[in-house]
This record gives sequence, C-alpha cells and structure tokens, in this order.
Amino acid sequence: MVSAKVKMSIAALMVVTGCINTLSTKWADRMMAPGRPGVHSNSACPNETLFYQDHSNHSTVDPYETCSIYVKGENCSGAFDFDTFYDDTVSNSSSFCHEFSHPFLQAVGMFVGEFSCWLVFKLLQTGICFSAAERQRRKSDQPPAQFNPIIFLVPACCDICGTSMMYIGLTLTFASSFQMLRAAVIIFTGFVSMIFLGKRLKRHEWGGMVVVVIGLIVVGLSDTLFGEKEAGKASSQRMTGDIIIVVAQLIVAFQMTWEEKFVKKYNVPALQAVGWEGIFGFCILSVLLIPFYFIPFSINGLEPARFEDALDGFQQIGNNNLILAG
Repeated sequence: MVSAKVKMSIAALMVVTGCINTLSTKWADRMMAPGRPGVHSNSACPNETLFYQDHSNHSTVDPYETCSIYVKGENCSGAFDFDTFYDDTVSNSSSFCHEFSHPFLQAVGMFVGEFSCWLVFKLLQTGICFSAAERQRRKSDQPPAQFNPIIFLVPACCDICGTSMMYIGLTLTFASSFQMLRAAVIIFTGFVSMIFLGKRLKRHEWGGMVVVVIGLIVVGLSDTLFGEKEAGKASSQRMTGDIIIVVAQLIVAFQMTWEEKFVKKYNVPALQAVGWEGIFGFCILSVLLIPFYFIPFSINGLEPARFEDALDGFQQIGNNNLILAG
C-alpha cells in the first residue's frame, strides 16, 4: 500500500513537471525561425521578418520598416511595400521568419516521449539494472495478467485529441491560464468516474470541485477583462483558447477513467501502459499529419492555409535548434 507521503510527493512532482512542460512548450511557440519557403503569417506581426537568399548574399529584411534591400539582385531603398516585395520574392526561395505554431507536431514529440517509457520498461524487465536480490524480489511480485495491448488504443486516441487541443489552446492564451485551466480535469474526472466506474465522491471531494469551478471562472474572466494583449492576440482569441483547453479536459478525463479501469483490472505496470499509448499515438498522429497538410484550413494564422504544415515545422526546428529544446 502506497503511503500518504509518497502520494503527496508524486502529486507535487506532477505539478512541477507539468509547469516545466507548459513553460517550455509556450517558449517554443513564441520562438521565431524561418520555415518552409513561402510560408508566412497572415497577421501584421511586427516581429515577423523575411529571410531570403540572393546568390551568396544573405539578407534579413524587416518588412514593416523603411529599409534597404536586395530584390532579385537590385538594390532599392525607401518606403517598403510588403505585398509587392512578397510577390517579387516568394518565387525566389523566400523564407519568412514566424513563430513556431505547430500543435500537432508538438503532440507527436510528446508521443515519442511516451514511447520511450515502453523502452525503459523493457530494459527494466530484463533485470540487468538490478542486483540479484532485487531481481528475486521482483519475481515474487504479482505478475501482470495477460492482456491485449489494443485496450490502450482508445486512451491513445483520447490522448491525441486532448493533447492536440491543449497545444492549440496554448498558442492562443497565456501559459499561466493554460496551467490553471487544466484543473478542470478534476471536475470532469469526478463525474466520469461516477458514471463509468460507479464511484461515490465524498464531501471533501465535492468541496474541492466547487473551489476548482470558482477558480476556473476567475481565470476565464481575468483573461477576458484584464488580460494584456500578447503578440496580436485579442481577448476573443484568448477566450477561444481557454474554451478549447477546458473541453480538452473532458477528453482527458475519459482517458484517465479508461486507464484506471484496465490498469487495475490487468495489473499493468504504469511504464508499460504509457509506452503502449505512446506507440499507438505516435503511429496514428504521424499518419494523420499527411492529410492534415492538404486541408486548407489554418489554425495558426499561417499562409498558405494548412491544418498542420509539418514540413514548415521541421524546417523551423532545423533553423533554430532551441525550438527542439522546448
């Protein structure tokens, strides 16, 4: 039986690592880097610059300021006409520097991390990391029941939807709001577990859920009424991001309820369960990136409009390695 101190330590560790994950992801979202030739933001972002190559001369142009530039080998200066310059240079391997806004590609990276848990599980299963006494003790532990890994396909699909939606919401709102709004999962998990697992919540648990609801209302109102404008994002965009994040928690709640049911039923080790979800999630979302590229709908304000331009994302990572660190 796990002691209360261990449970509290795990909960504290989840909060700390969750904050680090949120801050690093938002940091990557705000990172600027040139991407695939011709891709640019459709908003007049003053931080957006245009990178293009004219033979051996590398030039960096700020399209929103008066500047001196090279266009097709000719030197010109004066007031800058962005539309004319874009039309003249987009065919000359122009590459716009824009924010890294690729939520689905980031979700694929998360599934790579989850898949690594499966590799760690297999490594620990060999016993080479333990002493002989520890290997003998682990053999005496109750082994997991035989199960079909396909049972983790459903939570993997929930993870794809939930994580992708949260990353989309994070690009639209503040990192602090994102982290606080994730607490909505407590409310949804309580109700979903009552419906599907037959659990009964105690009074103090109901009290905690009421406090969470009040906190969510305060966060939502503060973003709408008092939030400062960030990188051209209006209050309506932040509210949209907040709503997307809260809805994603309902999907996450269903995922967690499903995991609890089958992890307990088959006594599945946590690393193995997370690993299988990572395998399914990575395979499914990697394949989905292909049709996403051809859907003419932009969720990140980039032109030409694509639901997810993974090629642009990979090129941005190659041009700015700090994005990979985020």
